[in-house]
Amino acid sequence: MMLQEIGHWSVRPIELTGNNQPEAVITLYQEISVTSESSEVGLSDSNNDGIDTERATTIYKPRTMIFSDAGALLYSEFSQDANTSMTAIADLGDGGPAAIVIDEPNNYSFKRWSAKHQRFE
Repeated sequence: MMLQEIGHWSVRPIELTGNNQPEAVITLYQEISVTSESSEVGLSDSNNDGIDTERATTIYKPRTMIFSDAGALLYSEFSQDANTSMTAIADLGDGGPAAIVIDEPNNYSFKRWSAKHQRFE
């Protein structure tokens, strides 16, 4: 059971705030649905729940949190609009810290850490 739970989250150390100390980028994968690739119930429907277990696909939504090197929460997708998610971290090539790439409903945006405002903007 524990091994199965560990498989649904990841931790990546990466420097995002410009202080030369890595932040912890934690991504949790929230199970949102189970779908079947076939509309017909096959012989492998052992639970009689209408889902062919050999062809079932679980869909996960990633949720990201970023903690500073001191443990302060810098970014969380658990406290903001559920329609946005961090999809990547990008080096913009201008010498500044890496930016997070946010997938919004109609576009993508880059956000960098603002030391002045203490948030990603």
